[in-house]
Amino acid sequence: MRLIKTRAKLPKSETRVGISRHDKVLGRAMTRKDMLKYAEKIGVKKAYKKSMTTIKKYQDIGVPSFRSRIDKYYLDFPILKVYEKLRKGKALPKNYLFFDHHFILKKYRMKRIEYGNWTNQEDRFNYTCSLGLAFVDLKSILGFNDKAMGLHGLFGVSFGARGAARSLAHFEPDTWIINITRYKEDPAFKWIKSGLVINRTPKLARQLTTGGVGSFAHEYGHAIDYFAGAYIDKNSSYFSLSRGDSTSTTIDEVLARKKTPRGLMELLLKKIIWKNKDTHSSFYKRLLKTLKETSAGDYWKRRNELFARIFEQYIGYKLKQKKQYNYFLSKPKYSEDFYMKESELKGIVPTMDKLISAIRQVINK
Repeated sequence: MRLIKTRAKLPKSETRVGISRHDKVLGRAMTRKDMLKYAEKIGVKKAYKKSMTTIKKYQDIGVPSFRSRIDKYYLDFPILKVYEKLRKGKALPKNYLFFDHHFILKKYRMKRIEYGNWTNQEDRFNYTCSLGLAFVDLKSILGFNDKAMGLHGLFGVSFGARGAARSLAHFEPDTWIINITRYKEDPAFKWIKSGLVINRTPKLARQLTTGGVGSFAHEYGHAIDYFAGAYIDKNSSYFSLSRGDSTSTTIDEVLARKKTPRGLMELLLKKIIWKNKDTHSSFYKRLLKTLKETSAGDYWKRRNELFARIFEQYIGYKLKQKKQYNYFLSKPKYSEDFYMKESELKGIVPTMDKLISAIRQVINK
């Protein structure tokens, strides 16, 4: 498909959406090849000054040597294959290098994959494997082709490089990047550093239960919402299909009768929020009651969040129908009151199917 963006402006309040707080956008570092060309053009001194603002994290380079501390670490503490605990599904396609970030980047025409400074080699390996497996399972449900999975070159993923304290994950519609927050460090660590030896939570448990694990489908739902609104079914007023962070429960009935992506999104939200013209759905009633009792903010009622939360449930439900699961993609993170019951979810699955189909017809071109 040809990418022609909507004229609707992205609201500042929506530059970060998802399970997160705001964070600073990272700039793009120059590659070594770019730097060498630049040095030849302007000279070494100027190139050195330029490198101070574009420098990338130094990595091991050259022939591996015996007694390297990093080599010794992984010799004594073999890499935990956390990703194996996160998925049960079909066998992978032949020659699918799910552990190779270069392969994933090229296959899905992605823009970039980022790793935060506090992710070690083991973390990067596990997050990369999880991403490769997530794409396989998402693709089997959505029916998108490889290029569509990477949003035609716009899409990127960040692991622990853009998050904020106490956040899980977020999607940036202005940069088209999903950030998955790194697992949390064990609180006992500070006591160990002080010389007090106490029992620690096993690293495997922390990697499986904390951070952004289980949030990818939610954030990918945001990505589909904003991409389809910006490039497929464009509107002069709204950047996304869902109308972004609006908490309006008013349904555009004329729009909801159309079979377009924007019309089907409106119909989907109608079924999520309303049982009939004057009565909220059981799910929405339960949500409002919980918000009132807990004094939680309007975040939970935003249209884009309602869609993303139901989308992640939809992905989990579809995998369950195949007797599969992928906990990196989707797993409950909050009270059950914030989610639909399976009996409620079944009622909107056909509408979600139609919405995905309408988007697929265009995004796969």
